[in-house]
Amino acid sequence: MMEVDAEDIEAPLDLTAAQWDHQNYRFLLEARGIEVVSFRDALTAGAIDPVGEPLEGPALDRLRRAANEALLYSFSPGVPESRRRALLSRRERIINRAHPEVLVDLLFLKPLVRVGFGGDPELMEHCIRPARSAHFVRDALVVTAAGAVLGRASSPARRWENELMSLALEGLGTAPLARIESPGFFEGGDFIPVGDFALMRIGPMTNEVAFEQMLRARAFGVPEIGLIRDADSPVTHLDDYLVFVAPDLAIVHEDRFGSDGEPPVEVYCKGEANPTRTVGLFTYLREKGMEIVPALPETPYTLSGLMVVGPGEVVIAAGVGNATTQTLMDRGVEVQVLALESAGGRGGLRGLTQVLRRGI
Repeated sequence: MMEVDAEDIEAPLDLTAAQWDHQNYRFLLEARGIEVVSFRDALTAGAIDPVGEPLEGPALDRLRRAANEALLYSFSPGVPESRRRALLSRRERIINRAHPEVLVDLLFLKPLVRVGFGGDPELMEHCIRPARSAHFVRDALVVTAAGAVLGRASSPARRWENELMSLALEGLGTAPLARIESPGFFEGGDFIPVGDFALMRIGPMTNEVAFEQMLRARAFGVPEIGLIRDADSPVTHLDDYLVFVAPDLAIVHEDRFGSDGEPPVEVYCKGEANPTRTVGLFTYLREKGMEIVPALPETPYTLSGLMVVGPGEVVIAAGVGNATTQTLMDRGVEVQVLALESAGGRGGLRGLTQVLRRGI
């Protein structure tokens, strides 16, 4: 993060510490028998051979096309056509000769070469337009009981992340069941699968158009969907204030028990275009046999600092605080605390993770 206030980051990001945090988190998940695929590995899948050399074929061609889109040149009117052609030809050679790992760097950094500005046709300035929040892989994609749904970021600056996630799915040998199109926007933190039903929220990062597109695409794959009407809430995502840590236990941010009351839930049955009823969120969950427990994470964390790794088993970022950890343990939840030295934002462990396949 190059901006102190970018994407809820309240301090400059220590990149080295963040890399260690990411690696420790990965080791923890793998130690629990969870297969982990990094975003970078998904992007380079099929483009690198077992000894790390470029592997010619469709996967590498796909990376080159995407890198060609990411690496842009901008010419001032005073740059002669011959120089433009020479530089664009060089760009093609760079991309065709670059190692796949370098191509992925181009995808994440999105370099822009400005030529001839300032009155000198020979002057070249280099800047980047990074996919600065691409580590929050939870946002760009959801996986429902029916398949993967590619989201569309509410912020135009983040929509390149959706394109990168589409490319990663291709690298993994699959394709999304559906893709949110304009004017819809949808981020993964606003969707939670819960056994034989699912919750989706209309809020700051997800709109009704996206829900309607998913409904038409039959993208949920469960008998019942609860649509939470929460557009006026300042909370970024649904999983910032609601986490199901066991089949019968929901942890809810204490702020949701305020004077505003329960967010309304429209209940849709599979195949129906209109809701069958509207009920309060907590009432709805209790009807499903859920115990609802309030928790109060410490600032700047939200409940996205929890990652559920199995029924009644969670990994929790240390900064979420002892009170929330104790609340979970009092309900018989197995808690493993992970220190995150680089944490400065609200993405938490959940924000760093997108579940591609569920075993439960």
